[in-house]
Amino acid sequence: MTFSFGRHHFGQRAGLLAAGILATAPLFFIFSQSLVIDMVLTACFTATMFAFYRACEAEAKTRWVLATVLAASLAILAKGLLGLVLPGAIAVLTLIVRRDSATLRALLRPAPIGLFLLITMPWFIWMSATHPEFLQYFLINNDFVGNLIESYQATYVLLIIKAQNYTV
Repeated sequence: MTFSFGRHHFGQRAGLLAAGILATAPLFFIFSQSLVIDMVLTACFTATMFAFYRACEAEAKTRWVLATVLAASLAILAKGLLGLVLPGAIAVLTLIVRRDSATLRALLRPAPIGLFLLITMPWFIWMSATHPEFLQYFLINNDFVGNLIESYQATYVLLIIKAQNYTV
């Protein structure tokens, strides 16, 4: 995705450089070799933002809007509401700054909403049916409180890691 985005917007050389830099980032390489759900979230988030950007610039928006919704839905299944809130906030701000009502209308059509519900709702329904306390835990304890605590703790960890995450 990094290569594709770089090539599309800045040319072949920029795409290759961007992909090479990402591939040689130590933490990206380490996490990509381990089973860490955050890498799945990162891939889904990247795909969401890439597709959203393409939807904003496309004349025919349907294909890219559906790709955006597909990737965001998978991000939700990977990591919860963070998969919707983070790219959603960026998308809303982008649409406001660009005054892009065409993309907003495309996102709010029945097909993208239906695709989103088709992908996400079966899992939420099944989990709620088999574990009645699931929604309380998932929406409040795990997502809201969990991410708040993680972000507070992560601030100190990130200060250490940030200094080490230079490319080779």
